[in-house]
Amino acid sequence: MTVDEVSVTQGCRNGALRQLEDGSGGSGYHIDGGYGEGVDSSAADDTSVDQRPWRRLGAGLAVLEALPALGLAALYLGELVTSRATVVRNAAMLAFLLGAVGVGLLFVARGLLAGRRWARSPAVTWQILLLAVAWYVVSSGHLVAGLGVAAVAVLTAVAAMRGTPVEY
Repeated sequence: MTVDEVSVTQGCRNGALRQLEDGSGGSGYHIDGGYGEGVDSSAADDTSVDQRPWRRLGAGLAVLEALPALGLAALYLGELVTSRATVVRNAAMLAFLLGAVGVGLLFVARGLLAGRRWARSPAVTWQILLLAVAWYVVSSGHLVAGLGVAAVAVLTAVAAMRGTPVEY
């Protein structure tokens, strides 16, 4: 191996150096590499199939968390429409905020189901916030409800992290 070949090989982090011969009798070098070359696609397919239940569980729990937020948003919106809200500003803000959280969680659930990498971060962040809610609920004397919220939060975070991303 010549000095040039050694430097090319050392400079190639994710690939292998392969000598090519063209039809004219000359030769050259080709660097194999990248993220998709040389990878057995059947191994990647097996991993995604094994992780599908985690994706479904994470997405289902995220939808389960979105439903109360959307329900409360509809309740506050109903109070605004029927003029039963005591403080209109607060009802409007809560309707908007809870609606945004609910719709956001639905998008996160869709991303988790599809195996998107971006969906894991907001899912885990929301679960950390729910753990703070669970702590508050337990400290206010409702042990079973707080432990239920904590269990759903931990299970959803684990499911979001265990689902292998399909698309980058």
